[in-house]
Amino acid sequence: MDEPQSINAEVQNDSRSDKRDNDCRQVMQSGTYGEVTYKFNKQGLVSEWRAYFLGDAFFKHEYNRSGKLKKAVLYLNDGTAYYTIAFFYNKRGQVNHEIWYDGSTTTIVDDVYYTFTHKGFVKKMNSEFLDYHVDYEHDQHGNLTKFTYYGGDDPLSGGEYTYYSRLKNPQAAIPGLPYNYYSINGVYAFNKWYSTSEKFIFWENGLPVIVSDQDPAKTKMTANKERLPINVQYFDKISGETIVFDFKYDNCESCKPNRHSSAFSSSSARSSKSKQLYNEHMLRDPKKFRK
Repeated sequence: MDEPQSINAEVQNDSRSDKRDNDCRQVMQSGTYGEVTYKFNKQGLVSEWRAYFLGDAFFKHEYNRSGKLKKAVLYLNDGTAYYTIAFFYNKRGQVNHEIWYDGSTTTIVDDVYYTFTHKGFVKKMNSEFLDYHVDYEHDQHGNLTKFTYYGGDDPLSGGEYTYYSRLKNPQAAIPGLPYNYYSINGVYAFNKWYSTSEKFIFWENGLPVIVSDQDPAKTKMTANKERLPINVQYFDKISGETIVFDFKYDNCESCKPNRHSSAFSSSSARSSKSKQLYNEHMLRDPKKFRK
């Protein structure tokens, strides 16, 4: 498929800089679906993060001496621990094993392993404990192009992505959060590029249903000088709506407020439905696991 011509035309000229963005970190994502915010410790690593899909709950992080994430705890608003996740690493320094505990107890509620391709891309997430797995496919750059989530042998949900722009992935600019471990497509954070479209599919009664299908030819992107997106607008062919994501960064030259955000960031009935679908089909919540 040829690259849609409208995408690069929408990226501002100041996005062409090749300046390294090692210190440029994302502090907030907002837009149609809601906000995701991050707090950082003295070492510059995520100490706490909150997200619209968590409600009033929030995650706190603990790290080992080398700065690798060793534990994440999901707290409810009253301070009660809901999950504790322990992370383990392979010789490449990649997370290859998670153990999920009930609250602050030693009761295991999920036990997850990751396998990788010879290039180091995540190939599969597998839980024999709860009998589910997720298969991942990538392009030559390591960008996630497709994933399918299975309960046993039955597909439950999945997604597909396109990459016709060379804007950097803002999810890779969050020090201390190597991937979104609370989502079945959380390995998207390992992407080099930010996607120009997403298609999400859920299976109902054994049949696939496309619930969101963004048109990459109508995607509009605005970037900062580090080639990180600050405003992205997707057109969903299913609902006919524009889905907006705004990003805010610090520690970089062009950390400026997004001048487009006020025009498109209001919520809608559709976004509420999308949140419900996301919570039901995309989040990893062992206590509410469904097959």
